Amino acid sequence: MIRLVLALLLASLAMPAATITINVYAALGPSSFPGESPSYGTTYPQSGTYATTVQDALQAGGADSGDINTDPTAFNKVTSVNASEVLYSANGDPLWRGTLNPTGAFSGEVGTFLYFPFSITSTDGTFSMSDVHITQTFSVPALQSAYGYDLAYSSDPTITYNFEEMGFQSGTSTYLQSGEDQSTQVDGFFNTGGYYAFAYNISAAAGATPAEQLANTLAAIAAYGNYTVTTCVSVGATDSGCASVDVIAPAAAIPEPASYALFGAGLLALAALRRKRS
Repeated sequence: MIRLVLALLLASLAMPAATITINVYAALGPSSFPGESPSYGTTYPQSGTYATTVQDALQAGGADSGDINTDPTAFNKVTSVNASEVLYSANGDPLWRGTLNPTGAFSGEVGTFLYFPFSITSTDGTFSMSDVHITQTFSVPALQSAYGYDLAYSSDPTITYNFEEMGFQSGTSTYLQSGEDQSTQVDGFFNTGGYYAFAYNISAAAGATPAEQLANTLAAIAAYGNYTVTTCVSVGATDSGCASVDVIAPAAAIPEPASYALFGAGLLALAALRRKRS
């Protein structure tokens, strides 16, 4: 019996650890806040929506899909963006990549977020959402202090599998997206991504026009200069992947006259929105 137990123990020690592959990307996309974007989506699969485009792309190895210049549901990876593109209209003004009152396919959008979607797959073992850890860091200390974050899923057991944070069990070809417990074992995990965006001058004075608010906001953002945002994803202590985006400061915008008094307050009012979960 002792020899049998010892043999089983040695056999288990000889088994290789699961091979984990983590791919992290960056892409611009529409607001994920419920009810705000007509193109983001509410379930999976849902044809013609950003969330489904991203989930399909993640499962296909991260290949680009569509063209974000003509379609808000497209998934196009980026390594640099202008800060003026990453704006969210807190007061509901139509806005896309920093342009007010966009037309055509973008007419219903209220902002553009910088997302960091990622995939985790295992070829010879399983893991769970509760094993996943995400960090987002900014190279500018003021932004890092205010908006950097460190999320271990296990620290919040109320987070469960959903259409944005979706598990996959290849043995039964089952997608987990309906509130399954985060400890449920999977061999694939596909996440549409944490995000951030600057709020579009949420402290604007009554009577300021959208154009005046936008000019004030861009002037405040320009004060941060160029910086880099990095998101890293890990499973356990050894497996990790990261993606970084260089954010280029907008041209030194000059606030409209009606916004001069708000310039200082506007800088403080800029709020980075980061999606730890939806």
